[in-house]
Amino acid sequence: MFSAQCSQIGWKPERCQDYAFKFGQCVRFALLWNAYFYHIGDTRDRRDVGRENQLTMNLYEVLRRPLVTEKATLLQESGKYVFEVAREANKLQIKDAVERAFKVKVSGVNVMTMRGKARRMGKREVTGPSWKKAIVTLEPGYKVTLFEGI
Repeated sequence: MFSAQCSQIGWKPERCQDYAFKFGQCVRFALLWNAYFYHIGDTRDRRDVGRENQLTMNLYEVLRRPLVTEKATLLQESGKYVFEVAREANKLQIKDAVERAFKVKVSGVNVMTMRGKARRMGKREVTGPSWKKAIVTLEPGYKVTLFEGI
């Protein structure tokens, strides 16, 4: 059965049997899944992966909330503002949302995914949800007035 699956994805059955024999069932499944997903099932161009959301996400779905932390207030002096954004949002969507919401010009966007915090509940350790943070750099002369006086 495993040989037939390997031949469907274009691998030599002998090679697949060696992998399965050496590493066991979990690696066999992982190899098949990776081969299927990256070579057969995904026919889209990699550059088009995030573009289907670009028209469907609203301005207020992209920007969740501004982050007001010690580090963020220090960054404001250099014209950088920090926001929590939707996990599906890309840099172009974030730039467009900030420009339209605050009527400013954006020169750059840095995006990072923050891991959820691990918390203990009794004996178990539970991880909170991950979220995405964007640091938006404005062109000189522009300010976001929402943050002033905080």
